[in-house]
Amino acid sequence: MSDPSNLTPPQDAALKATGKNLEHAGRLGQLRKTIANIHELKPLLPALQKHTPESENEDHLSFASLFKAISRLPEFEEQYQKDVPDVIKALIQAYADATPHEPTPITDRNVLANMTSASPLPHSHVLHSPDVISEVSKLASYYTSLGSRPRGLQADPRLPSEPLPLPSIPLPPSSIFHSLVSFITEKLQSHPQVTEGDGKKMKWIPKLEFKNWGNTVTNTPSDTFVARTEVGLRNLVIWASEKKKKIRVAGYRHTWSDFYSSDNEVLVMLLPIDALTKIPSANVTLQEIQRNSDLVGIEVAKTPFGTTKSAKTTLCTVKAGTTNEMFRVWCLENRLWALPLNVIMVEITFGGSNGPICHGSGFSTTTLSDLVAEFHYIDPKGVSRSVSDPQELRAASGCFGLLGICTAVTLRLDAMAMAVGNPVKIPLPLAIPPPPGFKVPSQISMEGITDEMLKKAQAEFEKRCEEDYYLEWFWFPLTNKVWVNTWKKVESSTALLPAYPTAVDALVQWLQGWGAETLINSWPFKELSGYWQTLTIANLALSQMPDLPDPKDAIKTLVSEALHFRRGIQNMRCLDSEWEIPISESATSPGKRNYQQIQQAWWDTIKLFYEREDCPMRLTLEMRLTGGSDVLLAPQRGNNFGTISIEVLTTMNTPPNEWASFLQQTADKWTNYRDKNGALMNARPHWAKQWAGLTVHGQPIETYLRETAYKEVIPKFRETIASIGKARGTTIEEMRERFGNPLLERLLFTN
Repeated sequence: MSDPSNLTPPQDAALKATGKNLEHAGRLGQLRKTIANIHELKPLLPALQKHTPESENEDHLSFASLFKAISRLPEFEEQYQKDVPDVIKALIQAYADATPHEPTPITDRNVLANMTSASPLPHSHVLHSPDVISEVSKLASYYTSLGSRPRGLQADPRLPSEPLPLPSIPLPPSSIFHSLVSFITEKLQSHPQVTEGDGKKMKWIPKLEFKNWGNTVTNTPSDTFVARTEVGLRNLVIWASEKKKKIRVAGYRHTWSDFYSSDNEVLVMLLPIDALTKIPSANVTLQEIQRNSDLVGIEVAKTPFGTTKSAKTTLCTVKAGTTNEMFRVWCLENRLWALPLNVIMVEITFGGSNGPICHGSGFSTTTLSDLVAEFHYIDPKGVSRSVSDPQELRAASGCFGLLGICTAVTLRLDAMAMAVGNPVKIPLPLAIPPPPGFKVPSQISMEGITDEMLKKAQAEFEKRCEEDYYLEWFWFPLTNKVWVNTWKKVESSTALLPAYPTAVDALVQWLQGWGAETLINSWPFKELSGYWQTLTIANLALSQMPDLPDPKDAIKTLVSEALHFRRGIQNMRCLDSEWEIPISESATSPGKRNYQQIQQAWWDTIKLFYEREDCPMRLTLEMRLTGGSDVLLAPQRGNNFGTISIEVLTTMNTPPNEWASFLQQTADKWTNYRDKNGALMNARPHWAKQWAGLTVHGQPIETYLRETAYKEVIPKFRETIASIGKARGTTIEEMRERFGNPLLERLLFTN
């Protein structure tokens, strides 16, 4: 490959000597010159123009350029046919082929908002179509009836010409997971001894190598099972006990830490992989799975907390194998109840998100485990049990699978409400202003930014934090803007609210994730230096985010839809490290949060990035703000003034040593903040993200977690778990023998 593709970051001597900053447009111009020399990447040029339009057409320009670039790759056609379901190929071609410099109907959000049915759809219709190709044809007919058919989508002449409500188009599983389950399904056998509840032999594979989604954990269990029934799981536990084997559960494998099974132990999956391979065009529905599995399902309590139509909360039992996408669709169908918080990703099971104590966003929120009113599991003797005592739940709801195999969680839901959002792209220094006295990196232009502007930005930042229920900021490295995504929760009629993103937008987001993964893994892209890789990805990503500063353009949708505002992120592998940092009390305003600490954590990370030349963070810096928690092992526990949930993400191309050293630098910063009295804040990593191998205050991180961060609560956790077991006829030793793993042993049972 010619030298231009490996150009180092621009460091113009004259500019550097005069102390001037390189403008963002100048960097893009140099990037364009670099990419122009690489035939396969040349189609990216329109999306990387010096002055990318800040408009609704920007995301379309980005995707069209991305798709044309990956279409030039030698391996594209084979991967395209393997990964992308036929039912959405018509959409991808229409969206990618439309002229990017002209406004196109498919990006007109006013049209898209009207496309979703304005009233609750019949239960039998939403996401249950037997022929999704026909649904895409109906979509084309709908466009035709509006006089705004997207180029490339032809109406089916068999359909009526009058306007049709847009049917919901199901998202396919991620290409990564679909490849995995296809591989597993081909190798499945019937186990000679373990049976399901209907008497059939449980499906099983011996000696199958395991890898998690982020490729940070690899091992080879002696046995990998795919269970369909709770009785089958009970039988499996009894069998494992006889064989003296430990059992761990894995769903979509999105945890980066090693909470999985181990070499020569037992792994069990609760996902319906047979159905996923038989119906590759869509995420299978609850109804389809429940014909053969009782490990997936949603049931609202017959006697909710309230007995009137104005009830604000209810209990809902969600089976452990139920995915976020299934639950999202259920909320959309019923429009009555929703979780007050959730993770963004829809391709994750409830067992998988609750086990490592995952969280959402907003100072009014806690963790998913805090919402658990009853925890259902199978104990070491193969008996189905449950825990509902509030004190016991503080340990059981977030026990990492140690208590037993989780079969369901009964959660507290809130009445459905409307979410109103105006996502915006704000100049970096004004999105979250630097704290007083902070030396802004020279690479960030402060030209034209006055003290008055910073003061106003500070007030706006604090107002968002106090008034909005969902709080999230994204900075794509080397760009000059931050994408701010906060939502307000409004009590309102939800009957007429559209889905968000719309069916078409959700599919496009799925394709954007798939396209980005394809591009990043291509050899032409890997030929670029880390700097140019980062700048390319960052600008493509930023261009795909909506920018709606005008209140009259606000997105109005269901809370359950807003929680999953971005689809398709599971299509792109990444590395991710996140820490939960307590927010201290203000030293000058008693009873108030110390907002400068939040700003410090954000800007310290940006400064660390710019102090390096290797661009170790190639995807995004993301920050959410959450409340505290009552769960014993929650990283948010005891954070009375809230929690800074801050994370850094990079691509799988990033050299491991560069990424590891950057994670150590961020950990050093994030674990050294002090409260108003000078005491160190108890910063703790998100259990499910990357933290292995780090050191904190001179200690290996496992020692830090055991002897500092959780020193007071680990004994309480062990005591509570032991008490739960004793009351139900088992011991903590039996739990460890059946459901433990090496990491849990080191963290919880090393003196």
